[in-house]
Amino acid sequence: MDDDPRWRDPGSLLRHALSWKLALEADGRAPRTVHGYLAAVELFDRWQRAHDRPTQLTEIERDDIREWLVEMRTRC
Repeated sequence: MDDDPRWRDPGSLLRHALSWKLALEADGRAPRTVHGYLAAVELFDRWQRAHDRPTQLTEIERDDIREWLVEMRTRC
């Protein structure tokens, strides 16, 4: 995370995920839970990039997430 510039891009989904990580840790969530949540966010970010879709939080739409979830379910 620390050496990947995607996590430092202001306004990006991944940058906001770092704030969420801090909130989860402050709430006492287990480290494996936090890691799992962030891994899912990173998978979504990669999927967005692979499909030439936005990764800025304010530009991501519900249908982006829905399409990603459908694709993830069909892979299992």
